[in-house]
Amino acid sequence: GTGCASAARLVLRRELRVRILHGRAERLDRPHGRTVYGVDPLGLLVLEAGAVDHLDLLFVQLFDDGRGGLQALTMQDGLTGIRNRRYFNERLEAEWQRALRNRDTIALLLIDIDFFKDFNDRYGHLLGDECLRAVAHLIAATLTRPSDAVARYGGEEFAVVLPETDLEGAVHVAENIRLAVEQATLVAENPSLQVTVSIGAAARVPQADEPAQTLVAVADQALYVAKSAGRNCTRVVGAEAPR
Repeated sequence: GTGCASAARLVLRRELRVRILHGRAERLDRPHGRTVYGVDPLGLLVLEAGAVDHLDLLFVQLFDDGRGGLQALTMQDGLTGIRNRRYFNERLEAEWQRALRNRDTIALLLIDIDFFKDFNDRYGHLLGDECLRAVAHLIAATLTRPSDAVARYGGEEFAVVLPETDLEGAVHVAENIRLAVEQATLVAENPSLQVTVSIGAAARVPQADEPAQTLVAVADQALYVAKSAGRNCTRVVGAEAPR
C-alpha cells in the first residue's frame, strides 16, 4: 500500500524499513534500488530517510491519518538532534493532562537566542547552525530530571517542559540555562564569540476548561518581556511572579 505517501517526505539518503512492535519503532536498514512509500507485504513501513544526520537518533511514529492510511513522522529535529516541535506539542499536552488529573503544577520555558539573525548575517549559516546545535545540547545537559524535556520550538527558539514544577522552580532552571549559555564557549573555531539567551518562564495548575496553549501564551508573553528588558535575562508575568 502507499498510505504513507503524503507524510514521509524526508530527503533520501538510504531506505529505512520500520517495524512497529508494542508501540515502539524497530529500524531495519535495507539498501534498495528504488524508494517507495507504504507498508510492504512483511508489515514493514518503507520510507525515505536522510534529513537526520545520525540515523541512530531517528525516532519514527506511526499514526492513523484519518483516511485509513498510516503516516510516518520523525520526532527528532534534523539540525540539532534534540526533539522537535511535534514532539513538544504532544509532550506538553500529555504533561498538561497529567497535571490536570493530579492537580499539580506544570511549568514551561521558552528560550530565544539573542540577536541570532545578526549572528547568522555576520558569521554565516554554518556557524549559525553550530551555534543552534551547541545551545540545544547545552540546554539538554543543564536539565537534571528525566521528566524534563527540551525541544526545538522553531528557528532559534527552544522550549522546555518542566512537570511538577512551580514558578520559582522554573525560574531557577531558567537561570541555570541562561548562565550556562552565557559562560560557555559555543563555537570552537572562534572562542571569542559570546552567545546569550532570553527566557520566558510560566507555571500553572491546569484547570478543566483551559487548553495547554494557555501556558504557552503566558510563557511567550514573558519571553517578550525578557527581550524588551534588554535580553540575556529571565522574566515572568502575572501575579504569581516571584519577588
